[in-house]
Amino acid sequence: MGKDCSKDVDSFPPFRKGSSQQYDKFFLLCLILLLGFFLIPLTTASTMMIEVLPPQPTSGQNFTVSVYDPTIMGDTPYLTDVTIIFQNESYLITDELPNRELILSAPTVQYPTSCIIKAKKNSYNDTNTSIRIVPTSSSPAHLVITLIDDKTIVSDEFFTLKITDEYNTPIQNAMVSIQNVQKENSDGLTNETGFIQLQAPNQQEITILAQKESYQDDTLSLWIETKQDTTTALLSNPMVPVFIAFSILIAAIIFVSIKNKKSINNKKIKKLNKTKPSKSIPQSKNKDIIPQITNKDHASEPPPSSQKTLSTQFSKIEEINITKPQPKRKTIQIQSKNKKENKLSQQNSFQKQSKHHWFNSSNSLESQVDEILSKNESKIKKNDWFEGTDSQRDVIDITIKQKQKKKKSTQQN
Repeated sequence: MGKDCSKDVDSFPPFRKGSSQQYDKFFLLCLILLLGFFLIPLTTASTMMIEVLPPQPTSGQNFTVSVYDPTIMGDTPYLTDVTIIFQNESYLITDELPNRELILSAPTVQYPTSCIIKAKKNSYNDTNTSIRIVPTSSSPAHLVITLIDDKTIVSDEFFTLKITDEYNTPIQNAMVSIQNVQKENSDGLTNETGFIQLQAPNQQEITILAQKESYQDDTLSLWIETKQDTTTALLSNPMVPVFIAFSILIAAIIFVSIKNKKSINNKKIKKLNKTKPSKSIPQSKNKDIIPQITNKDHASEPPPSSQKTLSTQFSKIEEINITKPQPKRKTIQIQSKNKKENKLSQQNSFQKQSKHHWFNSSNSLESQVDEILSKNESKIKKNDWFEGTDSQRDVIDITIKQKQKKKKSTQQN
């Protein structure tokens, strides 16, 4: 039969009240820290400038490098703890250096050569500058590359160069090219005035090379503003990390609120299951329907007290609808209803007699129960189904009580 619902509810483990709230607080704290991590790079950093003396160092000679902040007023603007990168080597400007100036040695060159000096410092934007190292006066004639437009060069746009010698004389038919770039308008010859136009490639740094017979070559490094696609432009926008962080934070708050609502609903359902009474099986309204009951010997019957407890237990069992097959019984339709009832009663009496032919007492409990069952079986219709056992149990309980009263009365007399 069925089970009691209250037993299944009590078997659940106890709910831990504090664990979910602590987990939610920890999760929100992590998201706030992540948001702060995205916002830190958005703080504006100051700009610093590089000063080189002399502006055009001579080949093989020393020159000084210092870095200053143009926004500092009323105090020395020259900075310390600045990292200088020159010729792939790093140097540090400290407070111990005189006038906070770093002394470097220019490389030996046979013709004017451009070099880049980079400076880095915490809380400042990185900066760089290009210097030209000129050879000594005993060096042969050499070419000099000059950028005409002193504006930012954008990729895929044209820029103008002028090629001269060390005395600023224009050089005609000098070969000018962009190193490591092979495309249209990336090289060409200068005109009679020494000018040439080249197209900037889509890369951040390029090197210009100027060559001519009987002249020493010259190089110039230029920075190019590259074009970004839509995805790269969006990701490089400083507001994108803020938007992503806020989106994650809002999603986390919604997730936590939904989770708390579910936990509250689960608690309510558990409380309702604990307080909800179990359904009892309704008694069968049709008294003519008889269940299958196997007749047992009088010695194997339980005492009246145990039968009472069984009857009370069955009333607490949930109702379960089970489709039962029709009783496998051969029925013969007879026109007369009285004849049919007589035939059924005769069959039942014959079965009872054949089963209990050794028991002849008419006053025993078995005989009375058989009588009741035989009377009820005679009222069974063709298409009736068996449902419930409460009505038959009540009849049996009443019969047993009457039998016990008779025994007590006889004993007392």
